[in-house]
Amino acid sequence: MMNKCFFFLISFLLFCFSISTSKAQTANFMVKAGIGWATILNSPQSDENGFKPESRLAAHLGVGIRKSYTDKIGVQGELLFLQQGANLAKDDSLTLNFNSAGLSALVFYKIVPALELEIGVQPTYTFSLKNNYDKDLSNVWTNWRFDGALLLGMRYLITDSFAIAPRIRYGVRPIKTNFFYTTDGVSYITVENRYNHFNAGISFEYIFGN
Repeated sequence: MMNKCFFFLISFLLFCFSISTSKAQTANFMVKAGIGWATILNSPQSDENGFKPESRLAAHLGVGIRKSYTDKIGVQGELLFLQQGANLAKDDSLTLNFNSAGLSALVFYKIVPALELEIGVQPTYTFSLKNNYDKDLSNVWTNWRFDGALLLGMRYLITDSFAIAPRIRYGVRPIKTNFFYTTDGVSYITVENRYNHFNAGISFEYIFGN
């Protein structure tokens, strides 16, 4: 619970701060959309007691606001719709679909005028969890509603208004945890499977007012 509150609080404060100071600094609004690959990381991986998810196509769409405070450093906030998940079978016969809303808060650093490095956090709320047969899995899975992720990416400005932005996203909060026991003689060992979101993709962005 504390992890959820922390991620939402930090993101909300940074997002509001960038908007509230827009009168003193030039703020640029943006729209963005993109595609990529998503999966669920399993640690430790187990054939017998856990599954090994594989990557699937992911997508995102949203809006944002960005502001430069110096020639090199600025902040950016985003409100995104995310479609992510994983394939649970090699022939794609079973797919998990997570439909989420995320609030991103990032700091960017201009390496050169047309190239930026960005790092931030993104809490998300998942409002739908289904498989590809449209079956609701909300009663099967636990702890999947809220996720907090770390973001790392870059942005290349093709023009003053159009940019491409590759980014990776790692969910630090397990969306599912399984416990099971293995035997070694007469001893029992508790093994934990933790499933975390992982995404890698690219955004196409249009920035207004540049």
